[in-house]
Amino acid sequence: MALPTVTGYAGGISTAALTNATDVAGILTVSALSAAHVFGSVTMTFGYAYATAPIIVFTPRSSLTSSSILNIWVTSTTTTFTISTNDADLISLYYQIIETQ
Repeated sequence: MALPTVTGYAGGISTAALTNATDVAGILTVSALSAAHVFGSVTMTFGYAYATAPIIVFTPRSSLTSSSILNIWVTSTTTTFTISTNDADLISLYYQIIETQ
């Protein structure tokens, strides 16, 4: 079974890690370099490609300020999803992938 991997991070992201990760669900933890480098993004590549870009649902694992959750967004393709943030906090998210037609 091919597992998903973090294939890149950019901007103010210093680390990104997957835990209990599959192409369907898992945990993504991201930390920023500093408050001076608040924008960043992390790309996860699926172990297997989807036929169409899936829907990505994420839920914070710990409390975030109301402004923090508004500063996290996600995009997806058939082979990857990218989570971007404008927040300098450590972010740990549960993610769930929903295949569409």
